[in-house]
Amino acid sequence: MATIEGKAKHEGVAIAVVAKVDSINGINGVDTAILEEGIRALRKGLARDDYPEVVVACDNVVMGISMKLPGINTIGIAAQTDMDVPGLDVDLPCVIGLPGLLDGVGQGSLMIIDGNKGVVHIDPDPHIIIHYQHIEEDRQSRSKVFIASEHIPARTQAGETVYVYAYITNEGEVEQALDEGADGLLVDLRGSEADVTQFYKALIRAAPGKPIVFGVDSSCKALMEAAADYAAPGQVTVAFPTKSFDELYPEVVAAIKADPDAVHVKIGCMVKGSESCISGVLVNGCVVDMRKSPLLKDPDIQDLALKVVGWIDGRDPETAILVMGKQIDSAERLIEAGTRSLAVSPYKVGAMKYKIRAMGTE
Repeated sequence: MATIEGKAKHEGVAIAVVAKVDSINGINGVDTAILEEGIRALRKGLARDDYPEVVVACDNVVMGISMKLPGINTIGIAAQTDMDVPGLDVDLPCVIGLPGLLDGVGQGSLMIIDGNKGVVHIDPDPHIIIHYQHIEEDRQSRSKVFIASEHIPARTQAGETVYVYAYITNEGEVEQALDEGADGLLVDLRGSEADVTQFYKALIRAAPGKPIVFGVDSSCKALMEAAADYAAPGQVTVAFPTKSFDELYPEVVAAIKADPDAVHVKIGCMVKGSESCISGVLVNGCVVDMRKSPLLKDPDIQDLALKVVGWIDGRDPETAILVMGKQIDSAERLIEAGTRSLAVSPYKVGAMKYKIRAMGTE
C-alpha cells in the first residue's frame, strides 16, 4: 500500500482499478484486459450505468478528462502534475499534483481517489477500503462503490499475485463465474456424455483474454476445432486425468503437428492431491484436486510446501492450479506453501479474492 498527497481538484471519493494513460501513448497504453472488458460490456448491450468502472491515472488532468474508454465508466481522475486550466470542468473525484504517480502505480492496481483530502491510496489494505466504503454509504453519493474487478488478479499485502479460477461443471455457471471476477475458468467435463461442441465455442467467445482449462477424459477433437476458430494463442489448455493421459495425449499432439498455426492449445494433466504430476512428457501445467486432501489439515506446512513444489516442478507457479471448490478456508496455507493459482466454486470467487487481499493485514 502507498499513499501520495496532492491537491484536491474536485471533491468526492472513487474506488476502482486503474487505467494508466499518458499523453504519449494515450489509449494504446491502457491494459488490454481493461479494454477487452469494455468491449465485452458493449457486446452484451449493457446499460451505461452497468459498464465496468476505472479510475484514470494520468500525467495531467486534461488527458484524464479527454480519455474515453469504450464500454468503461471513468469514475475518478488522478494526475501526476499540478497543471490546471482555468474554467476546466471536472465533475468526478479528482486529485492533481501527485509526484511519482505514474511510476508508483501499475495497470490494474486498486486505487482510492480522495478528492476531499487531496490524496490517493494505491493498493489499499481491506481496512482502508472498508473505511471509504462506509464514507460513501453515509454520503449516498453513488449507488455502488466498485472494488472487485473481473480482469485484475488479487494480490496479498506482501505483493504476491494469486490467480483465482472458477471451477465450473456446466454451462449455467459460466456467467456467474465471469460476473464474480474469475481470472480464468477451469471447466471440468470429465464424465460428460453430452455433445458439448457448441458449449466449447460459446464459452471461449464469452471469455476473451481469460485462460481456460478444459478437463476432459474422452476425445477432444471438437475442443481442438473450437480453440482453432475462437481462442487466442495459448488461451486454452487441455488437461487429461492420469488414467486417460496416455490415450489422449497423442491425439492432441498429432492435431497440433498437423496444423500448428491453427491450433493454439496447451497440454496439462489432472491429478488428485495424493498423486504426482505426469512426468516424462512435455506438459504446460497441472490441475490438482485438493478438495479431499488431508494435506489441507496437516499441521506441518512443510509437507504441503514440498507437495506444491512437486506439482509446480519447474513450471511457472501459476500453471499449477489447485482445486478447492467451496472449501476456501485453507487458502492461506496453500498460498504460504507456494501456490499461485486456485480454483473455487463460481460463487466463491469474490470471497476468495478478498481473502487473498487481506493476507498480511493481521
